[in-house]
Amino acid sequence: MNRLLVAALLGLGLALVAWTARDRFSQDLTALLPENDPLLARQVAFFTRQTDTRILAVEARGEAGRTLLTELPPRLASLGAKPLISDDPNGLLQAANVVLTQLPELTPLEDLPEVQRRLEPEVLRATLSALKERISRPDDLLTAAAARRDPLGLAGEIMRTMAPSGEQVGILRRHRDGDHWLLVLAVDFSPEDLGRSTALLDALADPRLTIVGSYRHYRENLDTVRRDLLASLPLSAVLIVALAWSLLGSWRGVVLVHVPAIVGVLGALASGAAWSWGTNRAIPLPMLGFAAALLGIAVDYGTHVCCACRAGNFAAVRRPLLLGYLTTALAFAVLWASPVPGLRLLGVLVVGGLGAALLTSLLVLPHWCQGLPTRDPWRGISLAILAWSDQRRWQRITVAGLLTLLLAPGLSFLSAEGDLRRLDGSKPGTWATLGEVLGRWGNLDTSVALVTEAPTVEAALQHHAAARHLLGAPVALSERLLPGLGEQHRRRAAWASATATLPERFAAACTAVGLRAAAFDLSAYRVNPDAAPGLSLESWATTPLARLLRTQLQPTAHGWQVSTPLTGQAAALEAQLPPNSPSWIAARTTIGSGLIQAVRSDLAARIPLIVGAIFILIAIVERRPRRVLAILAPPTLALVWTFGLLGWLGQPLTPLSLLAAAFIGGIGIDSALFLAARREASGLSPVLAATATTLAGTVTLACATHPLIQSVGLALTLGMTMCLFACVLLTPTQVEEN
Repeated sequence: MNRLLVAALLGLGLALVAWTARDRFSQDLTALLPENDPLLARQVAFFTRQTDTRILAVEARGEAGRTLLTELPPRLASLGAKPLISDDPNGLLQAANVVLTQLPELTPLEDLPEVQRRLEPEVLRATLSALKERISRPDDLLTAAAARRDPLGLAGEIMRTMAPSGEQVGILRRHRDGDHWLLVLAVDFSPEDLGRSTALLDALADPRLTIVGSYRHYRENLDTVRRDLLASLPLSAVLIVALAWSLLGSWRGVVLVHVPAIVGVLGALASGAAWSWGTNRAIPLPMLGFAAALLGIAVDYGTHVCCACRAGNFAAVRRPLLLGYLTTALAFAVLWASPVPGLRLLGVLVVGGLGAALLTSLLVLPHWCQGLPTRDPWRGISLAILAWSDQRRWQRITVAGLLTLLLAPGLSFLSAEGDLRRLDGSKPGTWATLGEVLGRWGNLDTSVALVTEAPTVEAALQHHAAARHLLGAPVALSERLLPGLGEQHRRRAAWASATATLPERFAAACTAVGLRAAAFDLSAYRVNPDAAPGLSLESWATTPLARLLRTQLQPTAHGWQVSTPLTGQAAALEAQLPPNSPSWIAARTTIGSGLIQAVRSDLAARIPLIVGAIFILIAIVERRPRRVLAILAPPTLALVWTFGLLGWLGQPLTPLSLLAAAFIGGIGIDSALFLAARREASGLSPVLAATATTLAGTVTLACATHPLIQSVGLALTLGMTMCLFACVLLTPTQVEEN
């Protein structure tokens, strides 16, 4: 009863710790990134800031679509989404005033020939004649008011250039084809706020609307992870229950083998929570995919203990059980010194989770296993496998050699998954829809961008303009709204020269069409040569364009950052920039390949430490070279076979499939330890059952829809299968003469 109370208190305590950390889980993969790579860190920081803008774009077609989009903002306001560009008359008037006040500074030099053409006598007379006709209408007082300060409509031309790929009409953009309309929304909360983001996306769930943007991708990623985990864990549990019942023939035994598993998963979550609190890092949600694998491994502990107690020989399983945990814990404990936080987290999850499962298996479970059925339902298949292995020594070695020759070359075909789109859990149609919308509207949301950082806004804009010109990229919105100080001086001088004779020409044209020149205020068209250019970031602060401007111009810890969406290959674009340039190319593919490379490099550097530490531990405990080889050879070959087969299958390496290598090695050692320790049929049955239950925990992950979870599931499923093959082929050969 005391042990039961201790187990209940342990499970309850771990459950409480795990529950309090539920808000520490995140879809954000930055917790996996290394801390010693500043180039990769700036890439992540950039895209994190882009995600923080929380942009959601909604497209519709035709006049009916325009009406539908126009009616959305009042309904969405209560849900926390507002148009990125407001149609508030006061805000639009403020933006128009800025344009009129700073018209010379906002007019690019390449547009001046068109301004000069509009000042030619014939064109000027035609413009004023059309204006006279419009302002004579009683119902067109707005035109008359606007014409007083801008009779030539030059400010309107500038305003239209600020809406890329179309004309801004109130809160909407109208595409050049006249059929498509776009509403760009700024959302007040993160997509991780499941309740509010669900309500928002449900409000937009109309077949006439097309929704794109990083916000939608992020939310769909969250939904995919949650759906996969909710689908895989119950199915894994059902399969494990069925296998455990077939081995133990008792529902009480089924419950008992799951006690270490439940405590182990709670221990892993509690350990992860402690790590998260201690490091102030979020726990990447896809890492929970390892919970199913951990569930299968922890069930192994319960399976071996129950089978040993059933045979009345618990003492025989205590040593391999403890040694199996020590080898696994030692391998993962080496990761605690990794500069990659994701690897450290994995080490914490495994050591803590399996440690809790081991303690439960050794201290509590044996006292509950009395009275289990003594019959071994798996004895027949175990005897058949052992009989074959005892009589086919050289055949087994030949099979192992042929498998190695066949699968090892596949290692050369392994490549890192560098495209984050293929690590994304969004629906397939989401990316297709995004491609269609971007094809119409340009880079509303992109995976490649030109980024410039400098201590001041002026310097950032100046360097960014130079880099953009070098790449032949389109002019950014930030450049249109905030030309550099030197550029403003040049534009003012060129404008003064181009409009020098404007008063005389305008007066003559007014007389010719019957208008009074004195009725118009031409101050916006004039340049005071003694005044300094006054266009700055503060000029737009109270206008609807301020929020739009912040998507491309943002403050950082070291100054300011300007960005422009690009199309093309990141490597080719980066090669066009000069060395030591303050501008660089941000690309999601760089993050994907960098993450893979960081994990792969760190694991490669630590594999000798892991192998060395495990070898020393096994050598000290076993002492006989043949038995040491019997334990270490199977997991080594299992890793070669697994990743060789992944290479032949064309499966790219993801961060989590690389991390699965440590699990495969650890489970391979566990199976070899138990098989080497107990050669009778009762020793093979729990090894077979343990492998089957672990496969039950991983095969459901291999069927997941999220690419990251699917990759780790496939790697673990193949790895568990290869571990069993390697143990059956090699371990009996190495221990049969001892």
